[in-house]
Amino acid sequence: MMYRVTLYIIVFLIAPFTYAQVFVGNGGSIATTNNSIVFLNNTNLINNGYVKHAGLLVIEGSLTNNDSFVSTVNGTNQVLVDQNWINNGNYTSGNGRVVFNGTNQIIGGTESSSFYDLILQGDVGDIKTAQASLTVKDSLKLSNVELAVQNNILTLAKASIEVTREVGYISTEFPGTVSVNMDIFSPGNIELPLGFSIDPDDYRPFILKDPSQEVYEFGLYGNNPSVDGFDELSLNDSICSIQNAYYYYLKTASSSLNYSLKLTSDESNYTKMAIWRNAEWQKLTNSNDFSIFEMVGTQTENKGNYMTLGVEQPFAYAGEDAVDRDGGIYQLQGDGYLTRLTSMNWTPSIDLSCFDCFEPILTFGEAGEFVLTVDNGIGCIHSDTVEIVHLREEVFTENAFTPNRDNLNEVFSPKLLSNETLVKIEVYNRWGAKIYDGNKGWDGTSQSGLPAPQGVYIYVLTVDQALLRGTKNVYYSKGTLTLLR
Repeated sequence: MMYRVTLYIIVFLIAPFTYAQVFVGNGGSIATTNNSIVFLNNTNLINNGYVKHAGLLVIEGSLTNNDSFVSTVNGTNQVLVDQNWINNGNYTSGNGRVVFNGTNQIIGGTESSSFYDLILQGDVGDIKTAQASLTVKDSLKLSNVELAVQNNILTLAKASIEVTREVGYISTEFPGTVSVNMDIFSPGNIELPLGFSIDPDDYRPFILKDPSQEVYEFGLYGNNPSVDGFDELSLNDSICSIQNAYYYYLKTASSSLNYSLKLTSDESNYTKMAIWRNAEWQKLTNSNDFSIFEMVGTQTENKGNYMTLGVEQPFAYAGEDAVDRDGGIYQLQGDGYLTRLTSMNWTPSIDLSCFDCFEPILTFGEAGEFVLTVDNGIGCIHSDTVEIVHLREEVFTENAFTPNRDNLNEVFSPKLLSNETLVKIEVYNRWGAKIYDGNKGWDGTSQSGLPAPQGVYIYVLTVDQALLRGTKNVYYSKGTLTLLR
């Protein structure tokens, strides 16, 4: 039997704060015309038969469809639901709209629901929870609410119509996704409003840049990726840490996708995306920080990747070990890879023209091991060491000294470099008698302990010179000096 509602307004009045049931029984039917308004006051609608709807249906309770519910193709039909939507049968959306205007509503049932226009209304903090996969054929309006897809699939069949929102967003839980069908080539940007809490910093939209006519899949999971099997500590040496508060999923089909992602003010240290590949997080090379507020990247066709923000590992290269033979200056040949906010530092910095540049000038007079360290300030540090030594055949000494206890020029000693060690000084008088033999500077006394007389003496120096990595070169130097008293 078919019941056709032809009145303009039908109101079911039920006592306040109680919910009665309106049943459409097995085999029974109900139809509403284009201009009819059916208002179920504090009433649930349970359909076990057939409903054909063309007007306005307001349900101040829940709608449970266990059989067949058909909205016509007339562009005017609407269903307004205050409580839950449970679809256990066949729902046909036509080209009308369904409006959820209650608080914390459920969209579920054993069968997925396919809406034409879906409008979610409510206050900030309200949640519409999908307990089954659902499709939006035309437009989706979020206003201020969260559409919690959970681990289901939300399909946007006409993604060229951008989702509208005030502060609302779509949330997903692993492995739930949003399937985006770009029904036409769409020059410009399309914003997919993903987020994982009402905090504005947790709104993390995917910006699709000039997307092709293609199907893409997206997910944003607001938890540590380790929870879902993507260990945050499994890091390739190109990455020293990742953003562990959330991560993304992106799948392309036969076309690549250019995209951008939002960065908050406290994420300025992230300069690359990190991608989960071969059981570790690796640097996604074709991504970069477009600004301190945006990350841009490209994913090639036929890829499905889990991604998050990554802190790149800086790299230091101090140069090749070298021997300086000119006795003047030597330029270090440092290099490396510095990310934003990364500093560099040479140690020791003595006798270097700069401590925070790649190629400082080393002045003759200091040699040894120099360490180049790069540090991004948040725990990503890398160092490399270079050894620079001077090789020379003559050692510089003063040609006179005055051991007269005035604390000026009291000892005769060679001027050694840091890679040189004095083995022995031998001092002879003009008749060839050895006056001193030791490995310290000569203070002007003879071997007997008495002061040597003023005059000219001959010295012989034996010096060990450390070359590279412990190798030594022994050489001798001799000349004359004058002792003055």
